[in-house]
Amino acid sequence: MSVMKIILFVYVASICIGLPFVIKKHKRNKNILAELTAIVFMPIVLLIGGFILVQNWWYKDKPRPIPKELRQYLRSDLVVVNGERMPLAEYNLKYKKHVTLIDVYGSKHLESVDTKEIRTETYYQTLHFSDEIISCDDTKYVELLGNAFLRRDFSAISPLMSEETKFVMFNYKTINGGQNIIDYWQDWILRCKKDGVIVLYTIKWCKWFSQPVLQISPQSYADESVLIKVQNNCISLIERIPNQIGDMMIGGPYLNWERLDIEEIRDKLIDEISPKSNHIVCLDCGTASDSLKWYRVEWSMGFHGYVGDMSVCPHCDKVIEFIPEMRLRYEKPIFIEGENEKNEDFPF
Repeated sequence: MSVMKIILFVYVASICIGLPFVIKKHKRNKNILAELTAIVFMPIVLLIGGFILVQNWWYKDKPRPIPKELRQYLRSDLVVVNGERMPLAEYNLKYKKHVTLIDVYGSKHLESVDTKEIRTETYYQTLHFSDEIISCDDTKYVELLGNAFLRRDFSAISPLMSEETKFVMFNYKTINGGQNIIDYWQDWILRCKKDGVIVLYTIKWCKWFSQPVLQISPQSYADESVLIKVQNNCISLIERIPNQIGDMMIGGPYLNWERLDIEEIRDKLIDEISPKSNHIVCLDCGTASDSLKWYRVEWSMGFHGYVGDMSVCPHCDKVIEFIPEMRLRYEKPIFIEGENEKNEDFPF
């Protein structure tokens, strides 16, 4: 039984025993209800508030166990730190501690723990490869970039960049020149270190662009992917895009989407709209997003339909980007003859 439960039990027992005597003594007092309310509720409010304040002060920057009712649904090595869940190894790296699961949960907890779920500090100091990665020429360049971030040393990748190299940050800005890009990355790494943000680096396969990407997963921030374009053994373009574009309930991550075939979507392009700057560049020919053709697009998929903005490369005649904004629901399904099977596999 926790300390708080013991305090509440003693308090409620005292009220139950003493309350009849108070009522009998003050039965002629018209303000007895107000007095009893103050007597009964004010102490408990002060007790609970004080207990929470002391508990938060005591556990500030310290790991606490996950509540028992949630443990069966979560990883075995998770702890709660300042109201946030994180693996214990991540906590030790962030706060430079050497706390063990036994220190937090006790030795009995380890008997029911799957050791494969327990991460160590070295897990966050290693470049990871997803199972679906496909080996290709670009993989070695993405691996070089991942190790450069991990080791905070860009000397191996710097010779592959030039003044013509561009770094496009999705919906934010574009940086030109290899050295300017490296300076930005080094500053970003320093800011993460200063703020105690642990970053996980993983090489994954992006189905949309059919090439490997470096997934950057900062603690407490949204995942992003970095993809590169290599020409003549030099990096000419680097793009940083969020894994999730558009509403999470509408769209999905580019890592899992198959790129749309322009021939299947061409007749669903409604109106041409103004181009968007600092968006996804055509990786085939290098055309910037503000030089692509942008359209408002809408199509049906049986009971559902989708509305959003789409960019198409006028030179390569390929779909480059789709930003879903709305999912429609029809009372009756709308099927296009000959496309029913394709609709079933559509990624959204």
